[in-house]
Amino acid sequence: VKYPGYYVVPINTSLSELFSYAGGPLVDAKLDDIRILKTAEDSTVLMTRYNYNDLMWEESLKTQISFPRLEAGDIVVIPGEPRYFIRQDISFYLSILTAVISSAALIISITR
Repeated sequence: VKYPGYYVVPINTSLSELFSYAGGPLVDAKLDDIRILKTAEDSTVLMTRYNYNDLMWEESLKTQISFPRLEAGDIVVIPGEPRYFIRQDISFYLSILTAVISSAALIISITR
């Protein structure tokens, strides 16, 4: 999601509402493998997988799909792969180049 982290949401919040709070899913999010972790009364953790794409296209499905409402302590995990942006490399090398040029300008001005 755009803004990952911990969110305190009202009871019975839906997945789509939670995505809205978190800024929406990113392009590389694997929406067909969303995991919801619920803690049972005996302290065991139950993991359930859901396909969010089914929720988005619910009208065209032949079967009824029931998505859970979130409760206190639920953890939602949306797998994804890290994105690579060339601007990160450019900014890194540009900062090094700027430091080298500034050092060279300083050395030249001191030696004159």
